[in-house]
Amino acid sequence: MESLRSKAKEYLRQQDWERAETCYTLLIERNPQEIDLYMQRQGVFFQQRRYDQAIQDLETILDVTEEERDSPRIFYRAEAFALRASYLTYIFSDYEEALQSSNRALELFQKLVEENPTEYAGNLINQYYRHGDILREVGELKQAKRVLSIGLEFCIALLKHDLPKNVKNRLENKKREGLMQRGEINEDLQKWRSAIEDYKELGDYLGEYCIGKLFFSKGKIASAKRYLLLALSRGIEQEEEYTDILEMLYVLSNFAKKKEEQEN
Repeated sequence: MESLRSKAKEYLRQQDWERAETCYTLLIERNPQEIDLYMQRQGVFFQQRRYDQAIQDLETILDVTEEERDSPRIFYRAEAFALRASYLTYIFSDYEEALQSSNRALELFQKLVEENPTEYAGNLINQYYRHGDILREVGELKQAKRVLSIGLEFCIALLKHDLPKNVKNRLENKKREGLMQRGEINEDLQKWRSAIEDYKELGDYLGEYCIGKLFFSKGKIASAKRYLLLALSRGIEQEEEYTDILEMLYVLSNFAKKKEEQEN
């Protein structure tokens, strides 16, 4: 059993999905009540784009964990609802069912946080963000912003406490993720000042890059150039963003030249 389990993990590492599937299927036949095996196999099905079978494994998890007896079972149940919501949203476009599934995941993660805030806080914040993404996908932008803001504010409140360094680092990353997402939703809502406030709170090149892009899209040449150059001066981590900034600065430079020529 352990040898087969080790092989399954190795095949996952090698991205050998067919062999990984075979191993997990054999493991499930030997121990059909072990919830994590279904969770692992659905991930393999996802990689193979066999979404119907992936959802079926999630449904099995929901059946097995129907009696919410302990935190591990509740956790798997919450994750299954959350993943099911993602499949229903982005693969099957069943938004109504997706939102119901996502809501159920939120309820379960809230229950877990009440029992153990430190261990499950990140999962709850994640689910608020996921739920906001689904609402954004269906065009419910104001509601998406409200839900995402609840998760972000919860994250910020937790960061005020004395936490282990690794937990604090994870929460800082979640805060940044939330600020980015809310900034994008504010842009969708055409709330430019609110978007800029969110991006500024990032406090690094990424925030300045996003503000520069926003001003660029609005044709604000001087402001766009200022923030894009600020982002460059801080050092860019992603090559794609670096290239994007250079392209925008090139366009802005040409635009400024043409404007100057017209004035002369």
